[in-house]
Amino acid sequence: MPAFDRHTLAFEEAGGHVAGGFAAGAGWPAERRERLYRVIVRHMWPQVDVSEDPEGHLLARAAATDVVGREADAYPARFRDEVLERHPRLDFAGVFLACFRDQAARKPESSAAGAVRSGLPGRMAVNPFDAAS
Repeated sequence: MPAFDRHTLAFEEAGGHVAGGFAAGAGWPAERRERLYRVIVRHMWPQVDVSEDPEGHLLARAAATDVVGREADAYPARFRDEVLERHPRLDFAGVFLACFRDQAARKPESSAAGAVRSGLPGRMAVNPFDAAS
């Protein structure tokens, strides 16, 4: 969201700060807010060790499944169909990729830029969740 974007920070860092602000408003203690920030930042790491950061690991896996369809076959077809019926993808791939390309252009050292350089558009093009919609 443009209102929360910071021109100098990668989106996951800016998002972690925004989440911390909402969590503070909800009364979360500082330690829990810092943990939230770390989980959000780490979800863009190439790998998050489950033994060191179970929540970060789960968020990274879930994001990879959502964005590029990684491990999509690990979920029963009926479950996938039900999720897609309840939550249609609409133009998720187009909107998401446009955001990442924008981040990459403005923040060439960011994880979004690295993802675009490493072939994210091609991986997204074959996401089975988008092929089903």
